[in-house]
Amino acid sequence: MPSKFFVEVRDRQYKRVGVVEQYTSMEAITRFNGVGSWTLTVPADSPEADILVEGCGIIVWIEGVPAPIMSGPLRAIDHVWSADQPGASQAVYTGVSDEALLWSRVTLPVPSAGIDGQTAERYTASGPAGRVMRDLVDVNAGPSARADRIIPQLDVPLSALGARVHITTRFDTMGVKLQEIGAATGVGWRLRQGLADRLSFESYRPVAHSAGRATFSPSAGNLVAYQYKLAAPTASRFV
Repeated sequence: MPSKFFVEVRDRQYKRVGVVEQYTSMEAITRFNGVGSWTLTVPADSPEADILVEGCGIIVWIEGVPAPIMSGPLRAIDHVWSADQPGASQAVYTGVSDEALLWSRVTLPVPSAGIDGQTAERYTASGPAGRVMRDLVDVNAGPSARADRIIPQLDVPLSALGARVHITTRFDTMGVKLQEIGAATGVGWRLRQGLADRLSFESYRPVAHSAGRATFSPSAGNLVAYQYKLAAPTASRFV
């Protein structure tokens, strides 16, 4: 049976304001150690359109999975109507995953100081990959950051996952630096809103499935579309 999606709507303060019970279509794309995207289409005259407003975000759950697969803010709203499809117009909402917040900060050589106090050449750190990533987020955007750089409602739980790494960074985009650490150690990370009205930065070990492959099919409910074509073989040159 296809998996069932459950979509919650939150406001600017990450408080839940409702549930999307009817929608025409929904697409959520997650990216490993990167920024995902989502699109949600609902009738423009539906109750859902009343809570899907500027500044809101969504939290996407899949039945049987204990944690949300994605959460993230709304970026744009499009209203669509066509004479070819008469009736009520559709509202198309597009957004990104919360990981986008990690691209809104650069890594300061001296995270506790302002721009005029960057007297060190580089920020350096050593330790397990999970802890290094956690500390990098904490001092540049989390509770330990300068007040003007803190991302509100962001938690950074302790972690000690992964192999030991040593990093140096200076005014790098924090999301890019986290990608580099993850690529070097195989440790995954994500930024999600779960049951609380807060965000949480977490590192994790990607699961290696014993079969060594993932299966996508219409019957599994995890494939949107496919297409293939049969044609005679060609060659660029005959000798």
